[in-house]
Amino acid sequence: MEPLLEALRAKLAEAEKRAAVAEAIAQERERIIEAQARTLRMLEAPREATREQPAPAPAPAQEPPTAAPGQPSLAQRFRQTLLLRKR
Repeated sequence: MEPLLEALRAKLAEAEKRAAVAEAIAQERERIIEAQARTLRMLEAPREATREQPAPAPAPAQEPPTAAPGQPSLAQRFRQTLLLRKR
């Protein structure tokens, strides 16, 4: 009877060990799922916010830079380049 009792105690200890490992794995999986859900919410949040907010007004157009005195403007230099290419 003593060997049977020892065998049952060993099986019980092994079962408790497997249960503890399974519980630890389940908790780790739960943490991973929660972290992924949190990350997904963070990634989707800006997209939802941009749908609700109107687009900002475009910046006013800036004046094109002017050429230095005595130098041709950019438009003039572009026309000259086009004329030279046609020849």
